[in-house]
Amino acid sequence: MFLRRVAAPVLVKRAVFRPAVVPRSFVTTVTRYEARPKGGNPAPGESDKLITPLDQIHSEKDLLPPGGTPGTVPTDLEQATGLERLEILGKMQGVDVFDMRPLDASRKGTLDNPIVVKSFGDEQYLGCTGCPVDSHVVLWLTCSRDRPVERCMECGSVYKMEYVGPQESHDGHGHSHHGHDVHDDADGAHNYQGEPKTMADFVAFSTLTYGLSFALIFAASVTAQQVNRTLTNGWGSMPSQRHYINHTQALIVINAGIAASSVPNNIAVLDPSSQLVAFLRMDNAYLGSVDISMKKAKTVTSFNGQFPSYGLLNRSQPGGDLFGIEQTNGGLVVFGGGQPIYDYEGYFIGAVGVSGGTVQQDVDTSVAAAESVGTTLTSV
Repeated sequence: MFLRRVAAPVLVKRAVFRPAVVPRSFVTTVTRYEARPKGGNPAPGESDKLITPLDQIHSEKDLLPPGGTPGTVPTDLEQATGLERLEILGKMQGVDVFDMRPLDASRKGTLDNPIVVKSFGDEQYLGCTGCPVDSHVVLWLTCSRDRPVERCMECGSVYKMEYVGPQESHDGHGHSHHGHDVHDDADGAHNYQGEPKTMADFVAFSTLTYGLSFALIFAASVTAQQVNRTLTNGWGSMPSQRHYINHTQALIVINAGIAASSVPNNIAVLDPSSQLVAFLRMDNAYLGSVDISMKKAKTVTSFNGQFPSYGLLNRSQPGGDLFGIEQTNGGLVVFGGGQPIYDYEGYFIGAVGVSGGTVQQDVDTSVAAAESVGTTLTSV
């Protein structure tokens, strides 16, 4: 009985209150959208009163939107402002205002033929990943109107900024000698509050003078092309002027040597100071050839990359003026398989030594390896 008295009120049927709301069908929504005027919502390539031609945009005022019609949801063209509006207007007219394509990595830029990067501003930041692409981590460079050419400190690729922004004016409000842009001084620097200091700022001038004098005397007897291969890596040169093969290039040389090998080889890559940068022994390559490959490369670097390892062969024979030279410097190798490596500007950056096959096989493999990142000598 007790349970009935409690449950009875629960089972009482009550009417549910529902507010009087008129439902709006999907068809009505579609009808309202289709009823909108075509003006203000053009397709790409179509003309419209909201699309301002790019050649008629001269100031920020030209990038202010008209706004949407009261009671409607504004379109991008009706509400976008500033740079966003500029980008939309460009795309509607088939122009990519903000070119986001990656840098050209199909080749390595040089001073004579740099990779050109266009910029609307006075400065342009660009990230180099090497050639081929992703050969090294992204290294950021800063180009400016005052110093448009910059070189990647890892791969040596040269980039040049081409300014395509507003032309010089004389109203004192931007790009003039009375304005405040970064290229106002035109002194070859980026015109920051002091250039970043390098080690050269802490070296005594007398030391630089002595070293440079020594280098000039030493280079007097060599050709202009040879100066590139000696002076820049020798006495009197600043660290930023020296040219060394880096680990990324060395790995490319190793892989090229593997691809060119017809027999199991040992491949060694040394920098101009005869320091080992990379080495690989292919499966089943002769153990005795490990030392030979390194000494072939060392023979090249010991003489500033002036000739391949076989350049001393004839002169080191009995009766030759260099007879016994292979016994110097801890042991040299005077037959083929060691090749100098020059970058594409002619600077000596290292050497590769290959040993494992016949002399001719070693020569062919070392030449192919050296040419994977630059040039080499094929005759003496």
